[in-house]
Amino acid sequence: MFLLDSAVLSGVRWALKTLVAAAQAEQDDDSGLRAALLDVEMRAEAGEITQEERAELEGELLASIHEIKQRRAQAHGPIDFAAEDGGFEVDANVAGDFHEPAVSRGRGR
Repeated sequence: MFLLDSAVLSGVRWALKTLVAAAQAEQDDDSGLRAALLDVEMRAEAGEITQEERAELEGELLASIHEIKQRRAQAHGPIDFAAEDGGFEVDANVAGDFHEPAVSRGRGR
């Protein structure tokens, strides 16, 4: 009976940790704000909004992005060595053109 209880409790604990991690990741995700910033830029270029509206919207979005970056930096920075499972976590953004073929070295040519 104790084994069953501890298994249930560890399962609930895992589910709660996973839920908290997902909520934290959602809270620290600024991709939606960056997309909204791009949308404001496109709407301004198309003449759908005035320059004053553009400046106001951009200011609000940039302030929100800045808050997220500050929260990330205060939480643990880009590398968190205090991960609970004894490992570490890395917070990274990847951008660029990754479809170039790799260079083969010394393969019978």
